[in-house]
Amino acid sequence: MKSETRNPKLKTRMILTILFPLLWWGEVRAADLIQTPLENLSGEIITTKLDDPQAGAPNSKLETLSDTPSVNTTTQPALLITEVSFKNPKGCKTCGWGDWIEIYCAGEAGTKLDLSGYRIEVGWESVKTIAPGTKIKAGEYLVLNRGFFLDKKKADNGGLSLFNPDMELLETDSQVILYDRKGRICDAVCWADQDATWTAANIERVSSMIEAGQWIMSLDKPDQSDCFSSQLLKPGESLVRKKGIDTQTKDDWEIDSTPTMGRNNESLPLPVKIKDPKVSEGTFYIDGSDPKRAVTEIVFYLNIPAKTDLQVYDREGNIRKTLLKDQYLFSGKNSIVWDGTNDRGKPVAMGDYICHLKVKDPISITEDEVALNVVAAVKIKR
Repeated sequence: MKSETRNPKLKTRMILTILFPLLWWGEVRAADLIQTPLENLSGEIITTKLDDPQAGAPNSKLETLSDTPSVNTTTQPALLITEVSFKNPKGCKTCGWGDWIEIYCAGEAGTKLDLSGYRIEVGWESVKTIAPGTKIKAGEYLVLNRGFFLDKKKADNGGLSLFNPDMELLETDSQVILYDRKGRICDAVCWADQDATWTAANIERVSSMIEAGQWIMSLDKPDQSDCFSSQLLKPGESLVRKKGIDTQTKDDWEIDSTPTMGRNNESLPLPVKIKDPKVSEGTFYIDGSDPKRAVTEIVFYLNIPAKTDLQVYDREGNIRKTLLKDQYLFSGKNSIVWDGTNDRGKPVAMGDYICHLKVKDPISITEDEVALNVVAAVKIKR
């Protein structure tokens, strides 16, 4: 059988003729992929991961679609300082709640933020480190008040109340700075009385805000003119963020003559009203013989946030138990439990009692009150 004669050079040319278009097309497609974001079927952008830090450079490796990890497009909520009340001199009858700081959680509906370890500083003082397990949802407010009450770990009726009995905001020159758990500044605001002196401490504090990108200065170095003028506020007024504005400058802020702690800054002051007050049905047993009926629950709704007093009186008009005293409650449903003990922690005598509920709003200068009947008894064992 005659053997076939082969030409090595001709074979090489044939191979190159076939492969060259394929190689050229592959290079073009790879370049396109490097320069163009990938989209999945839902239209969401998929971030392409390159092993080489120089994206698109020679020898960089592009992951295939099958190897690309899924991308979580949910955005974590962000915290914004939205209102500060610091112009509250002693003896001021129109100053409402006193000193407080309001922070809003902005984000997609249904998202949450764990506030464990977050810190609020005023001047050089750390006025609140938030306890582990404290969470807030997008659309809710956090309010730091001056008071002795226990902090809450989740919001009630859209608001999360925190307290510090020693918190006092300076009326002249100061800053409120919010830190996350890693010590990074999340948001900040400053005010100054625009006098001839500004301390080195104030300069250093505002410098830290600027370095974190949470404040912008207008001059070569921080100056009082970069901060909102505290001289413009009258007693009882608050410093409030303009709706939807966050340029990290004093121009984001304005004066509110009717502070709106824990609610939308555009809300008008309404008269406070108690709605649908109720007490658990039937007698509750103060001897613990029936665990299911060992307490009574007082439930009511508020149309706006209000300072609340709730006290239990006997039929002779004597106060037996103070359940709430000047405690700030948010609007919506509120539930308070009484276990049948007096202020000394001892069980009260069986009989009828009156729960006197009184609420007041210093912004609208209105009050509302209601009395509810409660029956406490010792269960008769048979």
